[in-house]
Amino acid sequence: MAAPDQEHEVAPTQLDEESDEVAETLHTGTLADAGRLDPEPQQDARQLDPPLTPRRPRKRRRSTSPVSVAASCLGETSPPKAPRRSSRFERPPPPVLALSGGVQLTARQKQGVAAVQGRVVQRWTPQVTHLVACQLRRTLKTMCAICRGLPIVEPSFLDRCAKLGFVPPVRNRDLLQDSAGELRLSAKLHDAGALAGSMQLSLPDALARARSASAGALLEGRTVYVLPEVKSMPRAELEMLVQAAGGRWLEGQPAPASYASTLIFADSAEQAASAAGAQVY
Repeated sequence: MAAPDQEHEVAPTQLDEESDEVAETLHTGTLADAGRLDPEPQQDARQLDPPLTPRRPRKRRRSTSPVSVAASCLGETSPPKAPRRSSRFERPPPPVLALSGGVQLTARQKQGVAAVQGRVVQRWTPQVTHLVACQLRRTLKTMCAICRGLPIVEPSFLDRCAKLGFVPPVRNRDLLQDSAGELRLSAKLHDAGALAGSMQLSLPDALARARSASAGALLEGRTVYVLPEVKSMPRAELEMLVQAAGGRWLEGQPAPASYASTLIFADSAEQAASAAGAQVY
């Protein structure tokens, strides 16, 4: 058996030599006879040209600015557009709800507080945004809320918060409706000289006046000093009430030169004698 890489030798005459008959035929031109050669068929010109295919419409490319082209080459992408905010209404921050004495919230109303991420406090603080009450009484929280113009709402307002999932603007019908309480408080203010003549307290009107920018706070820009002998209210509560009304609380007795610009309060005429020369209320 021959080795795989060796080829068999082939005689040169098997490829190069032709028989004498074939050579003679080629020499005499028998195969070149025109009568024995068939002419090539004439093809239709339409068959020679390739069929035309309809062109697809090109998509219009969006024109890009040089800035956007440069940004795309650098791999930069435009920042996402900020969502549109409705200018009609924006949700306020979480509320701080002060409960007036005797208010007991239902499970649904507690859900309303949780839905708006609110906070319930039992004592008055400057962070309070709403006072929840069942009746109108002359308490520290009620008077501070009136001085600041804060809404005094009924507990049913929290049911509305639970339904909506946010704190809606307070309507007049959301405010505390207590005509009998307004009459009682008006009588006490008459006795204290805070209401003149036959004036009657209206809670919606009092809150609207306190919120009015033109009217300003009751004690705005005024300095208040309460004599140490006053025992009708704790001094800490008096200070909170003065600050809620926009006044500046003065701890020490003012100098006589500042009497004219300072409101001084006392419980009796005997106490007022210690501030001789000043107008004491």
